[in-house]
Amino acid sequence: MDQVFENHFCTRYPEIFPSSGNEIAPYFGFECRNGWFELLDATCTLIQKHQQEQLCAPVIATQVKEKFGTLRFYYRGGDDYIGRLIDLAEYLSDSICDVCGKPGQTLERNKWLRTRCPSHAVEPGNPAATVSVPTESPSQFADVIAAALHLFDLDAAAAARWLTNTNRALSQSPLSEAISAGNYQQVVTLIGQIEHGVGR
Repeated sequence: MDQVFENHFCTRYPEIFPSSGNEIAPYFGFECRNGWFELLDATCTLIQKHQQEQLCAPVIATQVKEKFGTLRFYYRGGDDYIGRLIDLAEYLSDSICDVCGKPGQTLERNKWLRTRCPSHAVEPGNPAATVSVPTESPSQFADVIAAALHLFDLDAAAAARWLTNTNRALSQSPLSEAISAGNYQQVVTLIGQIEHGVGR
């Protein structure tokens, strides 16, 4: 991940990403492409919010990396809710291009697994040119992740399946509707309707 993105995490979430780590949890940094930035930012937003509200054991990230084409987030501390959040992020990375952040799938090329959209399936291109520079705006993706996890009673695998499968009300997957079309609020609204027995 480019330094500007890594700096964003260390500045916005200093307790999660200590600049030099500590004896208990040394920090090894980011070893993934920029495309998972929004997914990671949303997850860290929710971790930080939960820590502030519930006063659970602090989460300290030790390493964030790509492994077998998907995200791995190694950490110390937290509680069950935070564990499920991180599980969901890792599941969703299987459907998000690690280069540009658009919907993708895990593919094998030259015996390497990578999660890519059709545009980056063969040639990754310039990662720095495909993801917007971080801003201080609240993550709308965080609202989608939190709502989906709540809908499925903290079952991260079930939430991931629902988010990545085509939904009749949207004509595409909720994940695609959110990250490709930018309709985060529409997905949150749909989840609310499902909770009240209105939609599917």
